[in-house]
Amino acid sequence: MLRTKDFKTDCDRAKTLVNAFVCPAGTPRWIAFDGSWMVTLRSPSAQDHWDTPTGGKLPQALVITTWEVRTRLPIGFCVMAGGQGERAGAQELLPNLRPGDVALLDRGLPSDCLIDSLVDQSVDVVVRMTTRASARAETKKFVESGEVDGALPVEIRDPNGRLRRIMMRFIRRTFTPSRPKLGQGRELMVIATTLLDPQVHSTQAILRRYKERWGVETAIVK
Repeated sequence: MLRTKDFKTDCDRAKTLVNAFVCPAGTPRWIAFDGSWMVTLRSPSAQDHWDTPTGGKLPQALVITTWEVRTRLPIGFCVMAGGQGERAGAQELLPNLRPGDVALLDRGLPSDCLIDSLVDQSVDVVVRMTTRASARAETKKFVESGEVDGALPVEIRDPNGRLRRIMMRFIRRTFTPSRPKLGQGRELMVIATTLLDPQVHSTQAILRRYKERWGVETAIVK
């Protein structure tokens, strides 16, 4: 019989070997974070631990995963207790990242604390910023500038509330939704990144890597 301890040890060894083969030390990994809801069994313990959506019948657990987008190999995952969100899960997965990695984050994940933690680990970020009324002041300033690619200082607060200023590069893209609604025009996307040198990471390369993040959602479904 395979004990849980042995299974975990074998999984850890396999993950180490895969990472060493696909992304050797010193090679930047492009790590996508994603949150998905998993339907659980209807049992007293599950109902105590996880929330049941309004109108739903079964509890659902929020699973946060990290994936290397070029290989679509999983790096880590965590299952959140009821009431906890994606940002808390992302913080739990930070130990799986190593200096030089690049974290790819969707609009629901960015927070000052998360970006601060990633920067402290020498992990670069590529994050889609919301452009709605609740957008950050720096995002609004970039949109109003009309630039396609430009750098701005961004103020963030660490977990202790201390203000910190970092430089981030903003990239603009307009696109037609894959399934546009009647009368819907082109949409605006703004990507912010700590990869500041366009000679090393071109505008198109950044956008291409971010697009690869969407492939992770397909991999999760499969």
